[in-house]
Amino acid sequence: MAALRRGREAYAADERVLGAPAFVEEVRQAVAAHAEGSRRRPALGAALAAVAAAVGLPPDALAGTGRAPRVARAREGAAYLWCRVAGQSGRVLAAALGLSHQAVYAAATRGERAAARWQTVWKELQ
Repeated sequence: MAALRRGREAYAADERVLGAPAFVEEVRQAVAAHAEGSRRRPALGAALAAVAAAVGLPPDALAGTGRAPRVARAREGAAYLWCRVAGQSGRVLAAALGLSHQAVYAAATRGERAAARWQTVWKELQ
């Protein structure tokens, strides 16, 4: 067994299973880049403040069950960015806003209609 292992320590993986070393290295770099990008998510408070500022509301206006159009639009944007773009749990956002998690997921779906607008807010947070 020792004779079979000798000389193969320099390989990143078994070529018979994963393919060429160049492919394995490319996949490793893609995973590392994805992991680095996922660590750079803004905090919930910062995301809510940015969305509220984009709509022209104070950040604390998003909490509660008010149904004013500007507040609803801001909640849709916050839900879209937090759940769909950042990939975070809607339950965390629901607790912060004082809503049910079902309402947050429904708002995220509605927020997708204005995705271009919310993407600019997201880029400013990065």
